[in-house]
Amino acid sequence: MQIKLVFILTPLLLLHCYVSSNFAQQDHLAEAMDRISWTNNIIKEKGYNWKAGLTSMSILPKSELEKRCGIIPDSTFNPLEQKQYGEKLYLEWKKSNDRKIQKTSSSINWRIWMSSIEDQGNCGNCWAHASTGVAEGLLHYLYGDNIDIDLNEMEITNHASCAYGCDGCTYENIDCGLSYIKNYEVESENHNQFPNRTKAFYSVATYSRQAESINAIQTALETSPVFATMSIFQDFVDYTGGIYEYTSGIYLGEHAIVIVDYGNDNGTDYWVCTNSWGYNWGDNVYFLIKFGECGIDSYGDLVKATVNSNSFGSFVPQFFNTINGAIQNSKSGEVTYISTGTFEENISNDKYDVGICGSGTNSTTINGTVTFSSADYSSLKNTAVNGKISVNNSSSVVIDNVKANNSNCYIDAYGSSVTAITLFVGVNFFLTNYRGV
Repeated sequence: MQIKLVFILTPLLLLHCYVSSNFAQQDHLAEAMDRISWTNNIIKEKGYNWKAGLTSMSILPKSELEKRCGIIPDSTFNPLEQKQYGEKLYLEWKKSNDRKIQKTSSSINWRIWMSSIEDQGNCGNCWAHASTGVAEGLLHYLYGDNIDIDLNEMEITNHASCAYGCDGCTYENIDCGLSYIKNYEVESENHNQFPNRTKAFYSVATYSRQAESINAIQTALETSPVFATMSIFQDFVDYTGGIYEYTSGIYLGEHAIVIVDYGNDNGTDYWVCTNSWGYNWGDNVYFLIKFGECGIDSYGDLVKATVNSNSFGSFVPQFFNTINGAIQNSKSGEVTYISTGTFEENISNDKYDVGICGSGTNSTTINGTVTFSSADYSSLKNTAVNGKISVNNSSSVVIDNVKANNSNCYIDAYGSSVTAITLFVGVNFFLTNYRGV
């Protein structure tokens, strides 16, 4: 005999489930508010200079907070001992002759070059977010404009074999994310940067790691945002501003962040950092943390990177039928494609350095004349390559059957120097516009 059991969820039962869930949230909120009040009292008692408040992280249970700490330390790691060790090193640094008293911040303000902050959500891939943060800051700085490149962290999370995806990344492999970005061009999730492309992919040229120290991080910041790690305690999830110093609360795990600058406020040295917990946490997406705090500058390695023109990688382009159209629909840093054809145009170009190169793996045969303004003519003479491009006395460059490809750009037109171009092109070619490269 078969017995069929039928369960009917009555409105009363559904209401009970909803109310129970609502009560649980209220309990978490009440607990968070009590904790925040306690933390602010300790901050006041100790004379610290930061403020705790209700954030998007404050009411999450311990298990959810631990998931967001995606750096896996070795078995011997002790966060409190490391915190004390970092504070000791900071005091020694303050007394040492190595302290850079004359510098109060990095020469490059990396804050203006960082992309919009994202929320890693319920995934321990802070290591991927910190890696893309470093790369995006460098790409914007090279490009000369913050176009909000948004490298796809989940692509890195799901495909980088040197980490465990949302389950985190070991200290041993903290350069895993930047290694993936270097070896595999990563697509930007923001496809609106360039009107003439449907997709854009980026990479880094190099990455390197070294032992963390205050001096090492300050030096690294002169050329790159810095991937670093730190210990997370419960009071940090309630941070809303000021220079963070640990007060109280349980240890939650190790976390990857990006250091973008440093400073000093009334004798307290601090790092300026970005996090991956969204806009409803921290102080306008950033946080300040005292030197020596929570192992941020004393445990493990830092990771930095470099980019170059090749870091603006593969694109799905729109082909333009005129050189002027290509230039006017591009921005500095772009690779803009022009269709095959014969072009006789007066070129308006007052923004970029322009190189003419071949497309793809095939060489492009270019014949023609480029005329430049007299003001830039003298510097132009130095761009002749192997005798294939000659400069005549009429302020023109004569291109005689030049073979150009991706690695050989045979014309460099500086600033507003191009006044007219006549080109006879064998196959598709492109203009490269890289400011300062």
